[in-house]
This record gives sequence, structure tokens and C-alpha cells, in this order.
Amino acid sequence: MPNHVHMLLETTDAHLLSNILKGMKGTSARKVNQLLNESGSFWADESYDHIVRSETQLHFLIEYVKNNPIKADLKPDQYWLQL
Repeated sequence: MPNHVHMLLETTDAHLLSNILKGMKGTSARKVNQLLNESGSFWADESYDHIVRSETQLHFLIEYVKNNPIKADLKPDQYWLQL
């Protein structure tokens, strides 16, 4: 599984989402690079945003996010999950 994150966020302002993601990506990239004694880009430039339009869709996406590490055959100590 390549470096990526699935998350479900709720925001009241669509422009705020890009600022939140930029901050999270910047902070986490710096920390990971420090831990790995590396430098440079860590995350891909693009992201995929999707507006959840129904309760059914929300529940589908929650299950998708929960099962993604399992499908990738990751062990529980290889990922972090909070729902």
C-alpha cells in the first residue's frame, strides 16, 4: 500500500478543507522526514475529495476506510484507525 491516508472530515467551509489538508500534509511530512532522516517531498501533490451526500454513502465510506488496511493485508500494528 503506498503512503496514503483515508479520512472522513466534516467542515462547514469547502475552502477550509484545502487549508486543513495542507497543514496536515506539511506537518506530517516534516515529522516523517525527521524520523527517517530524509528530506524532500513525502506526500503526493494531489488529493481526492468527495462530498458525502447521504447517510447510506457515509456508512459505505466508513466501512471502506475500516477495511482498507485489512484488504492490504496490514497487521494491526502497521496502521492506526480511529472511528
